[in-house]
Amino acid sequence: MKRFPVLMIFMFMLTSHAQEGMLKYRWKKRLVVLVSKDFNDSIPKVQLDLLDQEKERMKDRDMLVLRTSAKSEALGEFSISNNFEGVLLIGKDGGIKARYPFIVEPSKLFEIVDGMPMRKAEMRRKKGN
Repeated sequence: MKRFPVLMIFMFMLTSHAQEGMLKYRWKKRLVVLVSKDFNDSIPKVQLDLLDQEKERMKDRDMLVLRTSAKSEALGEFSISNNFEGVLLIGKDGGIKARYPFIVEPSKLFEIVDGMPMRKAEMRRKKGN
């Protein structure tokens, strides 16, 4: 009987840790979250390679790539099914801005980000400097 409370505490700690991982970037970074059951599979690798080729453009937009398991408890906070595999674009405010199955071209993500009011303000500030 004593194992059940310990297990519940452990599960809470895992869930909290995964959520904290994304929360620490709120208001600092736009997250591109790759969700997969197996990152050794070729499809997530191709997606990661496409994003890796755009490092400078991603840096300019304060974008950061994270990887997480399709079974991550943190995805439940966003109402994402544990069957989902693909790309999530999470804004600086912590909300999901886009959700795509693998493979999505980075230019599509840039188009969405560049249309965000916060990004437009950032571009105006950079232009003024």
